[in-house]
Amino acid sequence: DFLIWHASLKKSACALGSEEINCTKSPSDLHNPSSTASVEITPTVDVVVNVCTEYKVCTLDPSGIESEDTWVPLRTTFVQKLSLTGGPNGRISRGDEVVQLEML
Repeated sequence: DFLIWHASLKKSACALGSEEINCTKSPSDLHNPSSTASVEITPTVDVVVNVCTEYKVCTLDPSGIESEDTWVPLRTTFVQKLSLTGGPNGRISRGDEVVQLEML
């Protein structure tokens, strides 16, 4: 949500002592426009890790001619999704772990 992002950025700038930012609190910084409850801002970082590796599936008895010895080239991609949550109760949440296999 843009308002939460904006309030977080403004709060960080005020904490750093920025003189260019008006650090007085406005209602839009303190409240969610759809309710009167205050907005709690929790910093998070979403991470996606992709690791690609290429392999050649070969015969056990190679003749020395690569085109005849290689049965199929493969590419594997390992995908790991993480979410890092900050604050006093920060944690790491792991999502899907997927291995994609592609014949080249």
